[in-house]
Amino acid sequence: MTTCQTINHYAGFESDHRAYNPGLITRIDFICPRDGKIIVNKWPSGWEAMPVELQHEEHDAFDMEAALSWCENHCWEVRRWRGGARAFKYGLRPIRNASLIKRMRSDLSVHPRPELLGKAVALDLRYDL
Repeated sequence: MTTCQTINHYAGFESDHRAYNPGLITRIDFICPRDGKIIVNKWPSGWEAMPVELQHEEHDAFDMEAALSWCENHCWEVRRWRGGARAFKYGLRPIRNASLIKRMRSDLSVHPRPELLGKAVALDLRYDL
């Protein structure tokens, strides 16, 4: 068991992280559109099981790597790709189902994103993009 898994286990987070707790952020999406701003979407616990209200922020000057490093140093699982990143508290959780993943793969093959040329096949669309 890793240090983070041990901490989460003894804190009781393994069993109840999906329960709705409005003050507990369990997923953060970092999106870097071409206009230079960074969009940060913070998802409270319960996002996997029901619709929840996320916290949406836009930043002109934002050190995304510093934020991602902080997440990693505080036991968050971080996924990076060109143009964005996603951090999960208490381990990875799929954000899409199988049919949506198949549709996205098909769309990416027909309409490839310039920033993902040659890399779209390597993405795990359960967690990335």
